[in-house]
Amino acid sequence: MNDKSHVGLTTCFYCGEHSGVMLDRRMKDSLPKEIGIVDMMPCSSCESHMKKGIWLIEINPPKDGKIPMHEQTDRKGNVVQRIPNPDRTGRMALMIDPAVERIFDKGMYEWGRKHRFLFIDKETYEMVGLDQEVEA
Repeated sequence: MNDKSHVGLTTCFYCGEHSGVMLDRRMKDSLPKEIGIVDMMPCSSCESHMKKGIWLIEINPPKDGKIPMHEQTDRKGNVVQRIPNPDRTGRMALMIDPAVERIFDKGMYEWGRKHRFLFIDKETYEMVGLDQEVEA
């Protein structure tokens, strides 16, 4: 490889684990080494779980009430996608679709069904009972 080639670890957007390697000549030298490249494609573990249910990811409430977003741009600098980037607590739980449909309003359920994850605040996480230990 020449000196303009770069290798980066990809990090699963959902669980935060390193999930692969990416080769790209367009990457900048300023990529955060400790995080790597956040990949919206779930790692194999998250993908397997997403077939069974919807990830409920606990977040700290934003101070201004809005979830911060990262913008992805194309080569011309046009914004092509906005990725939510809330402050996560580290807790997440998988819930089957019928339970999510019963607990959350229709709009939230439909979004979660389509994207296979939902961000929820600590109060909701605990109200639903996800902070309780469950024996498998």
